[in-house]
Amino acid sequence: MWQSISKDIANTTKTDFQMSQTEELSGGDINRAFRIRSDGKMYFVKVNDKQNFANFEAEALNLDILNCRSDIVVPKVITLGTTVANSYLVLEYIEMHTSPLPSSDSDFFQLGVALARMHSENQQAEFGWPEDNYIGHTPQPNNYQHNWATFFSENRIRHQLQLLDAKVKNIDVNGVTRMCKDVLGDHQPIPSLLHGDLWQGNVAFTHHYPCLFDPACYYGDREVDLAMTELFGRFEQSFYDGYQATSAIDSGYEQRKLIYNFYHIINHANMFGGIYVDQVHTFIKQIQKLT
Repeated sequence: MWQSISKDIANTTKTDFQMSQTEELSGGDINRAFRIRSDGKMYFVKVNDKQNFANFEAEALNLDILNCRSDIVVPKVITLGTTVANSYLVLEYIEMHTSPLPSSDSDFFQLGVALARMHSENQQAEFGWPEDNYIGHTPQPNNYQHNWATFFSENRIRHQLQLLDAKVKNIDVNGVTRMCKDVLGDHQPIPSLLHGDLWQGNVAFTHHYPCLFDPACYYGDREVDLAMTELFGRFEQSFYDGYQATSAIDSGYEQRKLIYNFYHIINHANMFGGIYVDQVHTFIKQIQKLT
């Protein structure tokens, strides 16, 4: 496998890349991750089974678009491909820290400003994405819709609930989907470019700038990104200060946040089961109180 990857990197970068060291890194739930070296040059490599290649293709497109359309540091795609048994994605290696450096208290503020700019400067007429992609390893349908409540309730909530119902049963897919659509109601935001999976595990910091990775992009309500920053450990307050200093948050966000984060809870129930299935039922009870 590594010989094939090394040759692909050499051909893509038009260099005499010859891998001298591989080091497996920790932290990923879905893929194996490696740092590879050759004469001081380093790359970050994700590896999975061959059938995972479509996931890497989708991730590469997302990273390319984020790189082109935001000021946030995003790893550049070097190459991707398959071997006899594996698929792989080679990215630029960026030295990152999982929390702001002590001397860089403004990192989260900068991230908030940059995210607000990305949302406001990259907009289009419809909600969706040019192709379906993935949230974690779960397929994420992205067929375009004009109406936001329809898009999110059907392409996000119903889709995930149907997957979960096939496993655990006893879920009123139609009823819960309808409740979510009712909560979103007439809210019709401008479709903005979203990271799509914006939790603390997908944020890090370089010596000078915040960095995002592992996106699940589409055009949707910018509040989707903001909501997830509060789901699995809230970001530093300076992040929200930076965002709101650049772009004010609309009224009604607190109610919509519950619907947006419900999507990620259902997805985690589909991927990991266990306590997340219980959380799905807890969220449903909370949503019922809003309708």
